[in-house]
Amino acid sequence: MLELKHSEIRTTILEEHERLRERMQQLEVSLDGLAGSSSGFPVALKSFLVEFSKHIAHEEELLRPVLAQVDAWARQRVESLDREHYEQRQKLTELAQTDPSAAPAAFVARVREALEWIRLDMAGEEKSILAPELLRDDVIVIDSFGG
Repeated sequence: MLELKHSEIRTTILEEHERLRERMQQLEVSLDGLAGSSSGFPVALKSFLVEFSKHIAHEEELLRPVLAQVDAWARQRVESLDREHYEQRQKLTELAQTDPSAAPAAFVARVREALEWIRLDMAGEEKSILAPELLRDDVIVIDSFGG
């Protein structure tokens, strides 16, 4: 397997985040048009959930080895990634098991809440473990302290 630079890992994951945001936007537009009928939407939602699950696995594959060595907080960063991904998988499973026909309004609200939660989680990742200051290609950081 070809080893990627930290900046390439960051770019890859950020591109995936952008594609996921586009898919979430499409799902939200579909939610707006449901009005009591959920035909076709569960298929689109399940497709998104599969895509998001693959993204989580890909993040782990690319990020875990880097985070395990990137700085003095490596262990905490990996543990945090694992916790977040566990929670994400739980939410995805719950959403996938929800019957949209049982309570359509509650289903729509639940999907909207989950999509917003995912959006906020990705934004948090981008500010923390995907920050360019953390995923640097250069090993030595030159500080301009004192002049």
